[in-house]
Formats: sequence, structure tokens, C-alpha cells
Amino acid sequence: MSKDLITIGDDGTGDKLCLKVNDGIMGNEIYIWNHEDGVLEEYTPNLKEFKISISKENEVDFEDE
Repeated sequence: MSKDLITIGDDGTGDKLCLKVNDGIMGNEIYIWNHEDGVLEEYTPNLKEFKISISKENEVDFEDE
């Protein structure tokens, strides 16, 4: 994993949620780093969007129950 990445979480399989540092400044984008191939891809543009995406994943649709 590149030294310009700061791990803020993982998914339990080795993949990491990361923030990226450019010229000593931490960016807003949240990335997923894949441990198998080292590919880094943007997950969300910022922490607010990350929180929204997580809350949507955990929503319960009571009409379906």
C-alpha cells in the first residue's frame, strides 16, 4: 500500500478504506484499496457522502416486512 494513504477502516478481508495525502494535505475523497491487486478506487467524494451511503445501506424498509 502506498505511503500516501491513511487507512481509516477495513472490510475484514484485507481491503482498506483510505484517505489520500497530496503534498502533505489530506484530501476529502474516501478510497477503497484492494489488497489483492493494489487497485485504488474512489468510494465517495467526502465524509458526508460516505455517511449517507452507509446509512442508506443500513436502512430497513418496514413495508417489505
